[in-house]
Amino acid sequence: MTAPVADAAAERSLPAAIQRMARVVYDEHAVDSLLQLIVSLAPVCIEPTDAASVSLLREGPRFETANATSDEVIDIDRVQYDTHEGPCVTAIDSGRPTLFDAAAPPEAWPNFTRVATGSGVASVLSMPLTLRDRTLGALNLYSHAPGAAAAWDRTTADEFVDHASVVLANAAAFADSTRTARQLEEALLTRDVIGQAKGILMAREGCDADAAFGRLRSMSQQANRKLREIAVEVVESTGHAPDAQE
Repeated sequence: MTAPVADAAAERSLPAAIQRMARVVYDEHAVDSLLQLIVSLAPVCIEPTDAASVSLLREGPRFETANATSDEVIDIDRVQYDTHEGPCVTAIDSGRPTLFDAAAPPEAWPNFTRVATGSGVASVLSMPLTLRDRTLGALNLYSHAPGAAAAWDRTTADEFVDHASVVLANAAAFADSTRTARQLEEALLTRDVIGQAKGILMAREGCDADAAFGRLRSMSQQANRKLREIAVEVVESTGHAPDAQE
């Protein structure tokens, strides 16, 4: 009769969470899948978390809640971004874990404190997601439990965030490489179809390659359209589909 309890405990353990993150398939949706998995696993294995969100640092710089377990924490995160006060933005700015205790709120965070305590939040622990000294964002752990500020399982939180940061960075690198490969492929296709169009204009107008390209560029500027679009139309005007479209 004790086996189901033991199994349930194992499923809620840090090793089980790490294994689940490691099993995410790297594809174009890997980053989104990992972010959702991270916020869903955090309340399961890090006590006394009952809600979580991931804030990412974007260009600008600006902050964005990528995933969250509830609309409540999304709203509380947004207050931090708008006022630049609270544990989340402080953790990202400093690169250090930051704790909020509703029983002893910092004077520097009046807007965040008002909204957080108004929602019944007792404590927030924001853990920076970092890799090679670069802060990617923060995992925000929320708890409504009285006395939560002194009850956080910091050891588990640290290890969880360390693994989450590495897996997330790897997924982001994979996504970037996939995006770069796609852009390169599109560039090659564009080069090919422009080459075909130049050849057609050279034969049609009896000009050299430079003059043919100048003609394409002029047509593009006059029509205020991309050079590739004009090249495709030139090729299609011969009654043949461009090789880049095959």
